[in-house]
Amino acid sequence: LLVNGKTEIALEATQLFLKLLDSQNREEFRRLLYFMAVAAHPSEFKLQKESDNRMVVKRIFSKAIVDNKNLSKGKTDLLVLFLMDHQKDVFKIPGTLHKIVSVKLMAIQKGRDPNRDT
Repeated sequence: LLVNGKTEIALEATQLFLKLLDSQNREEFRRLLYFMAVAAHPSEFKLQKESDNRMVVKRIFSKAIVDNKNLSKGKTDLLVLFLMDHQKDVFKIPGTLHKIVSVKLMAIQKGRDPNRDT
């Protein structure tokens, strides 16, 4: 999705995936991404003279975040940068999931079968 420029769909897929993690791992991952985003910011302390912070953080943490031998380095880098850039949004509830749950709750409140129209 990211390679094809489908950022919104990739964001929603990531949000759904992260909802499947148990709360402890999700929180640990949220803190890691937050740390990475702060460290990668250009106004922070320069991590290496020859590289900007964003690329240094990406290089250091890529293996820890994506350990998949079948995924190319370019795609791994793209995913890690995407996660860093969207670290605030990836942990939000996806809009489609929110809508589905809201519709089902409304049906329950009205005494209807929540699975009838979904």
